Amino acid sequence: MKTYLYSITTFNCLAALCRIQKGIILNHITPLLKQHKGDFSDTIKTDGRQLYIIGLHSDVTGYYYVKITDMQYAMKSLNQIKVWVIVVITLMFAIGAVIIMLGLRFNYFPIRKIVSQLKAYSGGKEDELGTIERAIEDLNQLQVDYRNFTEHSEDALYENLLLSILNSSFNNLQSLNSAGKSIGVYFSKNVFCIASIYVEDIVALNKIGYSAVVKSIAGKIPASIECQFKNLLFNQQIVCICCLEKESYSDLIQAFEDILQQLLESGVLATVGVSDTSEKPSQIGKLYLQSREALEYKMLYSTGTLIEYRQISHITDAETPLPEMLKTFGEHLSELKIEKAQKKFL
Repeated sequence: MKTYLYSITTFNCLAALCRIQKGIILNHITPLLKQHKGDFSDTIKTDGRQLYIIGLHSDVTGYYYVKITDMQYAMKSLNQIKVWVIVVITLMFAIGAVIIMLGLRFNYFPIRKIVSQLKAYSGGKEDELGTIERAIEDLNQLQVDYRNFTEHSEDALYENLLLSILNSSFNNLQSLNSAGKSIGVYFSKNVFCIASIYVEDIVALNKIGYSAVVKSIAGKIPASIECQFKNLLFNQQIVCICCLEKESYSDLIQAFEDILQQLLESGVLATVGVSDTSEKPSQIGKLYLQSREALEYKMLYSTGTLIEYRQISHITDAETPLPEMLKTFGEHLSELKIEKAQKKFL
């Protein structure tokens, strides 16, 4: 059974409570005590007044201590806080608006000055916003033009560097790498080799695209072999400057065999001339001439094949005069002895 101890207190509202019959108040409070367990707060309305009830339960005594306050006094502090919040927010908005206006005033002046200068320069009569938009568009276009110029310049630098390499302009690997550092050309192996790809039908290659062809060629070359490609399509050639380990030469030859087959499947008939190898960058020009010389023998080895300089070097170094060899070769051809003609140069 619950025990109730009514302790009725007020904030200067004793007179108001005196006008309310004590029994009426108790009739309102008793149901609240029965309804709630432990501490509670609630409101009651009697005789046209709204009262705020706080009930505190003591676990020691078992009594409920009830505090009754007129609602207008109970909410007085909260209403004051709400008023202060509204006042502070209003002041913040006012101060913020002033700061924004001052910021616009001081920052917009330089913009107006810039606009006036742009108008004076262009002679236009656009509004300020239109003038700034046009200036930004001009800057964006200038940036695009600069980017295109930079990209084209890098391409030109790349082609010029490879041409210098083919002309044996570098005495050592360090000077070569120093010249190519800015455009990402770097060689780390110790042996150089040149492969010249001669394209029989340049129209077929152009239909595929030079970049696509070079990309497919690069995909066939082993990762252990470093390769750069020089565009010499005006002479129907793509020159590959390869840097590799000496024992990787056979891998390079096999790779170009696969490249020839891949190009043929794409509709491009080509012949490859591969030079000897050298450890000196100053000998790259000689290697390029060897690859070109190997290509000159495609009529003997048939078009669409790979010709190594090592295969034909004994011909150029032979004691037999070359005209005599060509005479014998012509005789075999006239007799339709193709195999004998080819063996004459092997």
